[in-house]
Amino acid sequence: MQQQDWWQLTFPTGRKTLQIIDANGNPVELSYGEKGQGQPLVCLNGWGCWSYSWHRNIDDLAQHFRVICFDGKGYGYSEKPQQIDRSGYQVKEVIRVIEALSDEPVFLVGESLGGLLALAVAQERPDLVAQLSVIDAAIFPRQMPNLGMRMMVKIPLSWVRFFDYAGLIRYCVPVLRALYHQGQREIYYNPQASQAENVHWVLYPYITFRGALTRLTADSKQATEEIIKLMRYNDGVIAEVQENLSEIKCPTLILWGEKDHWFPPSDAHRLKECLLNSTLVIIPNCGHHAISDCPKEVNQALIEFSKTLSDKPSLQYA
Repeated sequence: MQQQDWWQLTFPTGRKTLQIIDANGNPVELSYGEKGQGQPLVCLNGWGCWSYSWHRNIDDLAQHFRVICFDGKGYGYSEKPQQIDRSGYQVKEVIRVIEALSDEPVFLVGESLGGLLALAVAQERPDLVAQLSVIDAAIFPRQMPNLGMRMMVKIPLSWVRFFDYAGLIRYCVPVLRALYHQGQREIYYNPQASQAENVHWVLYPYITFRGALTRLTADSKQATEEIIKLMRYNDGVIAEVQENLSEIKCPTLILWGEKDHWFPPSDAHRLKECLLNSTLVIIPNCGHHAISDCPKEVNQALIEFSKTLSDKPSLQYA
């Protein structure tokens, strides 16, 4: 398989591009792919991820939905501006992607960090979200969940930027792959989910495109600051999303891996209590990255949830 072929092999029209105005008011070009017909199902990626994260879900879901996967600004194949953004910029840009790609309310599905973003979007623009699903959502974080993340945020951003734009990462590829493969043990319960091809494609944008590592580090530093504000002062972007969870009225499916070591299933039960119109499914023998760890269970749950909603009248809320 040629290295540029993942988009062509996955989506009928390959990789497409979309220009939006970002949270800073500047035009930015994002990459996306779509497959299937019907209600738009928009996938929001987890920390540091790009559209490839959904490679085990797209085909099944595309039999029932118009599946849309896109790379956020700075990630995957999307443009990587050097300007640093304020916390919460992703929410504004997700809204602009939905507005550009769909003329009807979408089924918004987010995993991990994408789950937090999905909840924020549903709060800010409920008119854009017909139904919602969050998978192992980073809604009640206590710290950055991985040791590597916590170490990375201590490195000065100027050092990372030099390393990144000088292309020095190409000399570290074998080490990076070995470290990532080791780190996958934290997010996968089923060993078969962690494969050499998976490691290759997850890391590919960071090895190939300059600016990707800088963006990841800058966003990780912001996330750490937000978690500190949450834990010390109950303040910041995450705290605001938590405080407004009860405002989400659309039908919501909460999916959670039983063996999630990053965000325990107790977070799922806590989230369920905060969302009036929600359904909780705990997936047995499944780790944090449920969309790859247990894709059949995730896909089936999403399809059945949507079918159940279409078979009964919508609930109305004042």
